[in-house]
Amino acid sequence: MRTHIEILAVADCPHVEDARQRCVDASASLADVDITTTVVTNENHAQRLGMRGSPTILIDGQNRFDDPATATSCSCRVGPDAIPTTTAIKTALRTPRLGFSAGSEPGGSNVVVHRLVGVYHASGTPWGELSYWLKARLGSTHCALCDITHGAVREKAEWQTCRRQLAIPFDTVHLNERDPQLAAFTDHHTPCVVADTSAGFIMVADRAELAACDGDPTGLIDTIARNTTALGLSLSNPADPD
Repeated sequence: MRTHIEILAVADCPHVEDARQRCVDASASLADVDITTTVVTNENHAQRLGMRGSPTILIDGQNRFDDPATATSCSCRVGPDAIPTTTAIKTALRTPRLGFSAGSEPGGSNVVVHRLVGVYHASGTPWGELSYWLKARLGSTHCALCDITHGAVREKAEWQTCRRQLAIPFDTVHLNERDPQLAAFTDHHTPCVVADTSAGFIMVADRAELAACDGDPTGLIDTIARNTTALGLSLSNPADPD
């Protein structure tokens, strides 16, 4: 089935070429993907097409990256998050929309996010942890998720605060602590963060995005929020009346 990526943009938008290149890179390994650009000329045109700032990326007519509550706009986006990351676009291309809009209550869908799971690129055995510690200091191995959650010897207080603020559990496991299903899904992709849902595991932050956080826990939370929005996943707890 052919996939169509449409980039909505105002004339002379400085972000268009970057957005197009990210779409090209994200779709490089996929067959039957075409990418087009539509120039939006005024606010009425933006409202009709659903452009929420220039550029807006649509995948098969769906905006997988912006909150539906965001007003349409015929103006250029600003800031570091003006364009979805290549990884976010790739994830959106490979994962079907799960039946509810970003920010909506999950009660209208039979897909439920049970928890987030961070998988370290290291074994949790005493020898595994010692081996990782030695190799990390020699520069022969590296786990970006560990840099985010831990300092030199223990969990970062900032990470603990960020994790408590999430509406659903965030568990972390080492390579040897994965169940067979999680191991099969994440083999050769660690470190990473996945959503454990009623529809199966879904990647929400890959190793490149974890590395881009540069050890910052809030950076990880922002990445998860951005990518789950792109996937149409709600991280609200279905059991929470609020």
